[in-house]
Amino acid sequence: MAWDYLKTYSRPIPGVTFNESELRAIYPNGAEIRLLGSGEADSLRGLYLDAVACDEFADWNKAAWGEVVRPALADRKGAALIIGTVRGRANAFYDAYMNAEDSPNWHRELLLPDQTDSLDDDELAQLKADLDPNEYRQEIQCDWDAGLKGSYFGTEMTEAEKSGRIGIVPHDPELPVHIALDIGVGNSTVVWYLQIMGPDVRAIRCEEYQRQGLPTIVPKIKRHTEYNFGDWVVPHDARVKEWGSGKTRIEQLREYGISPIIAPNITLDEGINATRSLITRIRINRDTCFRGVEALKTYRADYSDENQVYALKPLHTWETDFADALRYFAVSQHLVGNNWGGTLDYSDMDRAVI
Repeated sequence: MAWDYLKTYSRPIPGVTFNESELRAIYPNGAEIRLLGSGEADSLRGLYLDAVACDEFADWNKAAWGEVVRPALADRKGAALIIGTVRGRANAFYDAYMNAEDSPNWHRELLLPDQTDSLDDDELAQLKADLDPNEYRQEIQCDWDAGLKGSYFGTEMTEAEKSGRIGIVPHDPELPVHIALDIGVGNSTVVWYLQIMGPDVRAIRCEEYQRQGLPTIVPKIKRHTEYNFGDWVVPHDARVKEWGSGKTRIEQLREYGISPIIAPNITLDEGINATRSLITRIRINRDTCFRGVEALKTYRADYSDENQVYALKPLHTWETDFADALRYFAVSQHLVGNNWGGTLDYSDMDRAVI
């Protein structure tokens, strides 16, 4: 669409030419306008930019801005316009919006339809009736907390927000801290720190480790010496041997004195349903689980605009690792120790009292 717009408004300029293969307009004074995707940002390296317009910035790879585009503006003190649809908080768009609040070099605006008169009341009412509530909040109200289209846990996370279950959730030193791991293969490993109190589950911390193995990660987890660690839950494929070490993840954990619980190998749909049930009673510490909270809001099925159907599997993005780690815990709760850190021994108790 942008290419069509560019040609439409440039054609009246005498001497303008277009390079269709490079999506580039060349003007008679030597100026150029080029269209690129953030996934192709490396092609900008070495160029000098007078100005850049960054559309749908929430979908950008953060490195594309910080490593390529922003430096390309520096020599000429170029200008930048960052715009887009809100898609949760854990992305480059939200970061840029928040960073602009106190910066003298940036101006930010969030303009809703009732402030701009871009849509009349009748159309807004019809949109609200036609769209999914999360779609309306995201697309029309610019709500950073709205769940995305196809979000598996959007409704449950919205309810958790409304009920105050996402906020300040302190560590209880009287309860064991259970660990849920999604062990990445060549990407990120996610760790949820969880406590169980009766029917409630408390997520007190969530961490992400990029391209690090268990020998590096386990000592970093155990640095939290204030925690009384309970059970460690790992995915069912933890039995597979790694090429580099020749050991399984289970064997590696046992070298640290950890006997992990292996999550049952059940279907993805069953696991997602178990996670939904868990989220209805979970309390999450927002500050120490920020990326985890945002991941659960935006973890979603892949949607084909062309066929207007959702894929049977989730869209594999950064959110997947956070959702998977919590899913392994959700399907393993019946195996995880109770509030006192283990199975109670009734052998010395009076059976009549029991």
